[in-house]
Amino acid sequence: MRNGFSDWLPLTSGVPQGSLLGPLLFLVYVNDIAKSINNSKVFSYAHDTALYFSSNNKNDLISKVKTDLTQLIENLNSLSLKVNVSKTKLLLISNCNANDFPDVKIGKETLEPVNEADYLGVTIDKGLNFKSQMQKVINRMAFANSTISHISKFINKSTKALLCNALVNSQLYCSTVWQYCTDRTLYKRFLRQQNWSLRIIENRQNRQSVQDLKTNGNYIPFEVSLDVNSVKFIHKLFMLNEYQSYNLQLALRQKDILSIQLQNCRIDSFRSSIQHRGAMIWNSLDPPIRKIKSPRIFKVKAREFLLRKYILNSKSIWCTRCI
Repeated sequence: MRNGFSDWLPLTSGVPQGSLLGPLLFLVYVNDIAKSINNSKVFSYAHDTALYFSSNNKNDLISKVKTDLTQLIENLNSLSLKVNVSKTKLLLISNCNANDFPDVKIGKETLEPVNEADYLGVTIDKGLNFKSQMQKVINRMAFANSTISHISKFINKSTKALLCNALVNSQLYCSTVWQYCTDRTLYKRFLRQQNWSLRIIENRQNRQSVQDLKTNGNYIPFEVSLDVNSVKFIHKLFMLNEYQSYNLQLALRQKDILSIQLQNCRIDSFRSSIQHRGAMIWNSLDPPIRKIKSPRIFKVKAREFLLRKYILNSKSIWCTRCI
């Protein structure tokens, strides 16, 4: 500063904040925190770490949680790191009452069971119905639409489209996880947010239909975007040969190799899941599209196919109503 330089000081721990190598060095440093943890799956992203336990027996589950938490704390202590207990949540994904679950402690502090927890921008609830996540997405979209609407008189059409794409459409982040919310009322409210955006862009009045805009090919309907995200995820599993680990059973047929054998479903939550609905959308794609190896080309072709299918279905419904 002002042609002056600070003195060099030794760095005994940590990494310089704001440096280019800082994130990489941090990841290398904490890469071994899952070492010796055998009872759970460990998911880490930067400084966020989640431990996933699974068991049919409550006592066995408690034993696994306590054993792996103790080992994790020991690993962190060896790296001179500490667990932020105030940000650590215990989420029990089960039909059982969380109050029946024994106390889990980190040191002297007890982790209080919660009904939902945020992880990497997604709210996960104990019933995995993602109602809270869907509600948060709707609220963020509504706030963005309201803000753009207030300034729409002072900006042109291309700017409004750019803002809607950046502030509204971007909320589809990680939709493969939460889009199969079983609450149809929330889902309809979610779809209405795009209608609001289209009215803002095209200067249409409230409650004026925008279905013609969704079927003219200039805008991608949310329904199509969600389906594209689903088949992109399944395509990635096929390309990585990981479909079996996600219970996406492969039906080996001579004419149609990349097809998913649909499983019998008796409950609405499974019928709406990616294992069933996502598989149905995947199977509806033309075989040549499913065989494309390039993720980028697959996304383009799948979006074109699903958009044409959406437009044809919309026109069929409209013609039926006219009759």
